[in-house]
Amino acid sequence: MLKQILNENNISVDDCVSLIFTTTKDITKAYPAKFAREIGFVNCSLMCVQEMYVENSLEMCIRVMVTINKEENDFKAKHIYLKNAQKLRPDLIN
Repeated sequence: MLKQILNENNISVDDCVSLIFTTTKDITKAYPAKFAREIGFVNCSLMCVQEMYVENSLEMCIRVMVTINKEENDFKAKHIYLKNAQKLRPDLIN
C-alpha cells in the first residue's frame, strides 16, 4: 500500500514527514509501522492506533495518513483504496 501511495502521488520516502496508521481491532500480530521502517521510512515519525469499532464495519483494514513536505503549490493527493477498502469511498473509484 505504501509503495503504491508513493508511486501514484509521485512522492518519495524523503518527502514524508509522518505517517499515522489506524487498524481495525482484528489486526493483532504486528504494527504497520514495522513494515514501513523495513521499506525505508526511517527518518519520519510513525504512529499506530486502533480504529474505533463500528458494527458491520470493514474487517482487517489498515489506513494510513501521510504528511508530506513538498514545494509544489498545486499538489493534489491521489487517495489509494485497495481491495475491499474501495467500499469505504466509492465516490473516488474511477
